[in-house]
Amino acid sequence: MEGFHIFLYICLGIALLSVAISVFLRRSRHERLISKMYAFLFLVSVLIILISLFIGGWEGMGYGFIGISIFLGSVIGLAVTILIRPMKQV
Repeated sequence: MEGFHIFLYICLGIALLSVAISVFLRRSRHERLISKMYAFLFLVSVLIILISLFIGGWEGMGYGFIGISIFLGSVIGLAVTILIRPMKQV
């Protein structure tokens, strides 16, 4: 699995970045922007996965892995944001 770690870095980077942005936006009381950010990440990941289906060969598979990494990173970031939300209100 030589070189596969880049997809894990993409996933963790998206997750950390989305959690950091959502914590910052929550402090500035921009709740609607948080949901729009996650909707945008989901849309981008689904579009990349759909594009990868039309591109053949190794390039298509690479784009598919990037789309899946972005999707998983945004799901992880959303889960962490949802888990952090009750702690901030207490």
